[in-house]
Amino acid sequence: MKPKKQVVAATMKDVALKANVSTATVSRALMNPDKVSQATRNRVEQAALEVGYLPQSLGRNMKRNESRTILVIVPDICDPFFSEVIRGIEVTAAEHGYLVLIGDCAHQNQKEKTFIDLIITKQIDGMVLLSSRLPFDASVEEQRNLPPMVMSNEFAPELELPTVHIDNLTAAFNAVNYLHELGHQRIGCIAGPEDMPLCHYRLQGYVQALRRSGITVDPHYIARATLPSKPAPMRWSSCWRSRCRPRRSFAIAM
Repeated sequence: MKPKKQVVAATMKDVALKANVSTATVSRALMNPDKVSQATRNRVEQAALEVGYLPQSLGRNMKRNESRTILVIVPDICDPFFSEVIRGIEVTAAEHGYLVLIGDCAHQNQKEKTFIDLIITKQIDGMVLLSSRLPFDASVEEQRNLPPMVMSNEFAPELELPTVHIDNLTAAFNAVNYLHELGHQRIGCIAGPEDMPLCHYRLQGYVQALRRSGITVDPHYIARATLPSKPAPMRWSSCWRSRCRPRRSFAIAM
């Protein structure tokens, strides 16, 4: 039986080799970032993320479990949908002695460095992702060096993260089927952005429910809202003014 290979923690030298800088530069970039250029800091932080480097002083804090902080990434803090979700996270976290930080990634380019700083300096023990994408670029390999993460509400297979979400396709199917059982034939749909997986599955549920009921899917009854906070295009307004307007509508994202 082969002995288990001992896992060696990444060192400052590993970061230096990865970033092609000296160990002194790595130390300054992580501990005194004002003493290096922004470009150097970015390169060192990215290298530290890739090799999974943990500064010794911060490592001692982690061993004592002093962080006890969870970062919750929200796509848009102004969206009222997330308020109840965040409240539930905060209540549960508090019951277990954890503090919750809220990260709004609505302006991702401006916030990306802040999120990476929290990760590099190990100021968080875990992350809850309430959107379908990470607020920074990280390959699947790099994700293994990140704090534990779980995705909520959304579903993104490419991230390979544990997720807690509903069956959006079945939920949409049941909602539209319910409208049909009430006797409605002309059912419209306000769909969300095409690049959002949950909106994609909900639209599939809408289409499948109509086809299962023998109703032809009319593309004029489908309008897309670019964002949850923005209305659907004018085509939807003109559709409602037409003689053959939908009698009921199913809103995927508002």
